[in-house]
Amino acid sequence: MATLATYYFDTASFTNATTIYDDANLTTISQNGWYSDDSIVRQQISGVLMAAQSCSIPTPVPTPTAPIPVPAPVSPTPVPSPVPSPAPTSPVPAPVAPSPVPSPVAPSPVPTAPVPAPVVAPQPVPAPVAPVPAPVAPSPVPAPVVQCYAISVQKGSYVCSGSYSVHYFDASSLSAATTAYANSSCNSNASAGYYRQGLSYRYWNGSSFTSSGSC
Repeated sequence: MATLATYYFDTASFTNATTIYDDANLTTISQNGWYSDDSIVRQQISGVLMAAQSCSIPTPVPTPTAPIPVPAPVSPTPVPSPVPSPAPTSPVPAPVAPSPVPSPVAPSPVPTAPVPAPVVAPQPVPAPVAPVPAPVAPSPVPAPVVQCYAISVQKGSYVCSGSYSVHYFDASSLSAATTAYANSSCNSNASAGYYRQGLSYRYWNGSSFTSSGSC
């Protein structure tokens, strides 16, 4: 059953209000239900006032009363018993169809930023490398060919001494020779001594000729 109470709303008129509150500071939202200012009626659901509907008051229908009996002319007029007037009935408000509850609207999808494709760094191209030539083995140096000459000369331990015999040198004459050898293979030096050919001599110290003269 409807009850009278004081409520507060967030606009200057109930027609344009969006929410009904229980306090003047508009901090406590009134409970769900129907609210009217005798002109329109609005339903509040979860703090939101629905669309306004007009309040229509039906015309009361009078209750029919029984006709008053007419007394017979001969018989004394009976005194009718007082008939109580019917109590006025409260007007029955016409049923108001509930405002349609709006269907929930699915939230729009939040656009997502496109994920950039992974950037692949280009692989460095190696610079061409000239082939390294294979090491070339040095050509063997041929051993010097020793010219070995057999000459008949005199050899002694002092100047112009000794007897003649065959000795070996690197030249065809004693005066041109630079090395005296101990054998015909010419692979080792002769021992020290004085060599004489004709009237000339030369001293060999075992590794080189150092002095020369005449006999």
